[in-house]
Amino acid sequence: MEDSNAGFDFFRRALPNIRCISAGGNANIIARLNSDECKDRVIILADGAAFGAYIENIISLKSIRNDIGVYLPESFEWLILRSGILNATEIPDILEHPEDFIDSSIYFSWERFFTKLLEDKTGSDEKMHYSKARLSDYFLTNRSIQKIMDVIPESIRGWLETRELFVA
Repeated sequence: MEDSNAGFDFFRRALPNIRCISAGGNANIIARLNSDECKDRVIILADGAAFGAYIENIISLKSIRNDIGVYLPESFEWLILRSGILNATEIPDILEHPEDFIDSSIYFSWERFFTKLLEDKTGSDEKMHYSKARLSDYFLTNRSIQKIMDVIPESIRGWLETRELFVA
């Protein structure tokens, strides 16, 4: 969700009554949060797997503004994999112990590993193939949306009902 593609498309569809704002990348988060566009009641949703370099700035900003929430799942792809909408019996074990499966000489980040895993598990079937560039309609069905949203902790879902969503 560091860009304005698949994750952003999903949350705009999944949360039609919430204004979703794309940061256009992690490096833009602070500037966007300090703009007139994000003056109050914002929850930041970003890939935890790629967010480490920016967390200190967010913590500093949260100490000044108490109207900012943060949810950092490993990645949008991790949310999909964790949702159970794919029939791949090995996925729960991989998600439980990713360090046993991720070779850092191949994958720059855990996000890239989860992206590749999701691409591999959805195959070349155009109906459900995962692509970061454009989210397949398979992931935007009511069933898929509900299953993916169920992965998000209830406390975060409660925040989402009353705030703007800032997708980083």
